[in-house]
Amino acid sequence: MTIIRRKSQAIKLFGSRIQLADALGISKQAISQWPERLTQRHQDQVAGAALRMGLIRPSATVDNNETANVA
Repeated sequence: MTIIRRKSQAIKLFGSRIQLADALGISKQAISQWPERLTQRHQDQVAGAALRMGLIRPSATVDNNETANVA
């Protein structure tokens, strides 16, 4: 599974700050207040929304050193 660790990666994955906020059910202003290096809570929220929307796929194993593969 792709691990999103940075706000900029999350925004790129979802296409925009607004689309990320909509997927999470929060305001774009809330996204603006996130630190660039996401907390574990924010990483989990982003991963859950991305899985739900089919933007990333789960895998049986996750390499803790894996970096996000966002094109």
